[in-house]
Amino acid sequence: MKMKTKRIALTMALCMVLSLPAYAAQTDQNMATDASAPKPITIDEAVQLGLKNNLLLEKVKVKGELSSLTRDNASDTKTRMVDAEQALNRGEGALQNGSADVYGGIDQVNSAQAALESGVAPADIPIRNPEDGTYLFTVPKGQHIAAVLEEHEMSGFYTQVVAAAQAEIDKNRATLNDGLYSLENSSRSYNTQKSKYTASMSYAMSTISSKLGLSVINTLDTEPMADLLDLMARKNNEITQYSYDIYKNQIALLIQNNYYDAIKEEKLLALKEKTVERAKTQAEFAAASYEAGAKAKDDMLMAKSYYDGTMIDYDMQVKAYHNALLELRKNMGVSATLPIGLVEVNVLSAETYDVEQGIVSGAKTRLEVKTADAQKEVYDGLFEAVHDSNFIWQDNEYKEAQLLIKNAEVDCKLSRLNVENAIRQSYETFVAVQSALKNTEELQANAEEALEIAKYKYDAGFGADNALLQSFNLQGMSGTIMEVIAADENLLSIQEKIVELKNGCNLAKAKYLNDIGVFAY
Repeated sequence: MKMKTKRIALTMALCMVLSLPAYAAQTDQNMATDASAPKPITIDEAVQLGLKNNLLLEKVKVKGELSSLTRDNASDTKTRMVDAEQALNRGEGALQNGSADVYGGIDQVNSAQAALESGVAPADIPIRNPEDGTYLFTVPKGQHIAAVLEEHEMSGFYTQVVAAAQAEIDKNRATLNDGLYSLENSSRSYNTQKSKYTASMSYAMSTISSKLGLSVINTLDTEPMADLLDLMARKNNEITQYSYDIYKNQIALLIQNNYYDAIKEEKLLALKEKTVERAKTQAEFAAASYEAGAKAKDDMLMAKSYYDGTMIDYDMQVKAYHNALLELRKNMGVSATLPIGLVEVNVLSAETYDVEQGIVSGAKTRLEVKTADAQKEVYDGLFEAVHDSNFIWQDNEYKEAQLLIKNAEVDCKLSRLNVENAIRQSYETFVAVQSALKNTEELQANAEEALEIAKYKYDAGFGADNALLQSFNLQGMSGTIMEVIAADENLLSIQEKIVELKNGCNLAKAKYLNDIGVFAY
């Protein structure tokens, strides 16, 4: 009798389909998708294309090249700083010696001039025969010229002897003046180079203080400072080069997330479309039954209202799906209108990992750890520079260097602790999502069966209490259109939850692998 009643109701509904109101088919056009047939792109292909097109990754690459250039330049700078200091030291010694020679010579010339003006020989003056130039005698240094000449009966040659001595003094003075001029030029050049050297050293020390957060250490010797600058440049280059791979993997993870989200929204769209189809069929049946006098008008209105609601949800899901594709295209670096076909990514719900091994891997590969370790090495280098600059344990500079090393050691421990906690959280999330996904295997089948039963009861026109209606506080609605709607909404909710869990499982896996430093790209 029950099956007969159901067949009668279905027959009546089919007979009335051709006379349904216009609303029953009004949204068929809304479900139309793009006419183009997009080429399917796998998740790996999407990632590779995104890595190829990513402009930010290109900037990181350029930054790495600049860092390498800085590292190479730091080694040259170290040599130049040491050479410049040595050159200045040699220049200072040469200036001191030259200054002593020039000013000593000036004193000697002035003394000689004073002696000559007093008629005293400023130096030994050889006297030669004016006719053939043969040597005759010498006027000894410090002797009166006139007396010696008179002694040798050559008083008439006094003027010529004095003039010759004066000429020699003038010649020496000219030479000393040239030397003095050169000395002054060399001194100015030395002072200029020294000022530049001092300024560059101050800038280098300022750079070190700024980057290392120094408050007490204001100066270091040249060679230790140059060694420290070279070490800082090398460590910065190591981290920059390594960060390229890290950043590359982060971009890959972002594109993976976008891809999974797009698949999720696509699946949800398919679920919404099936829900619309079911609601449409139910609305058609309720309308046909009402026209035939088999169902009340409020059944028809309720079914129509539910159908309209599913259409609104569908339209919103179309928007969410398109937005997900736009985000995926953006991070892939392709045109916003490029047709993209998604390829299903299998979920391995039984996949397992050893979290302890993951922590060991993360402690070796995570950028935070490598950065902290590099910083510790730099502060070790600072301590060596302080020690080599002849600061001792009583000096505040020495004490600051020690404290900075201790602080760097704490940072190393904190970075490893934070990495371990992040990995454990990622692992727990992955395990939890896997477990939840396993528990949903029978839910959809049960929900589908509950919907079929609700439809049958509604079509046959009898009711019976059930737990689903009780969960919605609809105990009195058994056998009504409300029971059908509740069952349909329950099925959709479960289906959406399964899609979310599958998507969440893929995301959790990708994040866990990223957190432990497994760089697939």
